[in-house]
Amino acid sequence: MTEEDIIRRNYEHFSSQFPKTCHACGRSYATLRDYVLMTSADGPLIPYDLELREWQPTDPVGTMALAKCACGSSMAVTTQGQPLSQIQETLDWMRLESKKRGVSVRQIFADVRSKIRERAMAEPIDGPGE
Repeated sequence: MTEEDIIRRNYEHFSSQFPKTCHACGRSYATLRDYVLMTSADGPLIPYDLELREWQPTDPVGTMALAKCACGSSMAVTTQGQPLSQIQETLDWMRLESKKRGVSVRQIFADVRSKIRERAMAEPIDGPGE
């Protein structure tokens, strides 16, 4: 498992959550790229399983990334729906990478989030693969 594998699979999972519509103002974000470009990150990722000290969850709560819509309302993308094996592999990789780099797991989460956002911004306007 490499960092690129983690970024790719999470990027694909988050991309699958679009289009997404703000519940407050009705603004629609057609793609993850639109969402990243037109919202602002709202605080750090929330890795619920790690908060519960579950490194190998069998019933994962998941991780949530919040962003502010242009109207100011919070929106989220989550790892819910990802296959259990992928969630467990990601958490294992993050724990090992944290030790290897000598930084907190939260920093690894932040780095991965940043790289997923960078990948989304680099996508063509029509979306991935188009």
